[in-house]
Amino acid sequence: MEQRQAAANTFYSDLYNALSKRCQMVTSPSPGTMRMRFALVDAKIPNATENTVATYTPYVGAAYGLASLAFNNGVGYFAGTASAEGYATDAATGGLLWEAVDKRGGTTALVENTLNNCNDVDHAFKAWSDQLASRMQELGACGR
Repeated sequence: MEQRQAAANTFYSDLYNALSKRCQMVTSPSPGTMRMRFALVDAKIPNATENTVATYTPYVGAAYGLASLAFNNGVGYFAGTASAEGYATDAATGGLLWEAVDKRGGTTALVENTLNNCNDVDHAFKAWSDQLASRMQELGACGR
């Protein structure tokens, strides 16, 4: 339970920080504002031992990398994954503005993903946050 709450807090923090750099954040609905809701649907923390053995053991590492590319869209079988859903509504009218779903997974990068079990999931949070903030700015939803 604590690990889930920590992941949710990290995701919220990453989203808020990325958006607040480009958008004005408000706490109450008014014309010209949107309400965003996000859900971390699934987050799988990798098994560090399996990931390390698969990444560093001669021949196993090469086979693991090839199998991940060929059969798992480049996502390492023992890597972490995260899935999220989100939507935004017009804060004044409640009309749906957009909705999105995405799933991301880690790779078999040496050292980086074997020493920190949460790295793959953290990378997904940061990627989603940066991508959302950029897209909101591109669409003119942010005045900064």
